[in-house]
Amino acid sequence: AVTFWAVVEHLIQPKSFLAKASSILKLRGHCFILVPNMKSLAVRLLGARYRYIMPDHVNYFTAGTLRRFAATEPAFEVVRLGQSHFNPLVILKDFRRNQERVADPERARLLNRTTAFKQHPLLKPAKWLYNGVERLLAAMGLADNLVIVLRKKF
Repeated sequence: AVTFWAVVEHLIQPKSFLAKASSILKLRGHCFILVPNMKSLAVRLLGARYRYIMPDHVNYFTAGTLRRFAATEPAFEVVRLGQSHFNPLVILKDFRRNQERVADPERARLLNRTTAFKQHPLLKPAKWLYNGVERLLAAMGLADNLVIVLRKKF
């Protein structure tokens, strides 16, 4: 398998990387791509204040543009296109911050903090609610990330 986990949005020539992935995969091999969803609730609420709208990101995707990007490599077929993740702490922090870029260590700390909250045993009832909200947002096309699974068909 080949994974592009939070990578494709950084690439100046992403099609060449997709073609390379296709060339190294065996028949029925998989390619997994995760990118920020530009139609997410966070983007809709925050606009340019959203921390993942940054100079390092030279490509931005919606479900439709990600599907069209995948179609540029004819050897791949889409197995699944879905959405994942919702982080209300990111939205709250980004609402309060000024326009300065969020440093990588701060983004990592917030992700670790959110993960710790999700795993805390006393928050199990809240986790059930959170998971439901996350699934609902994904079904509505508003989750934070897009995930596409591609399979090499020839």
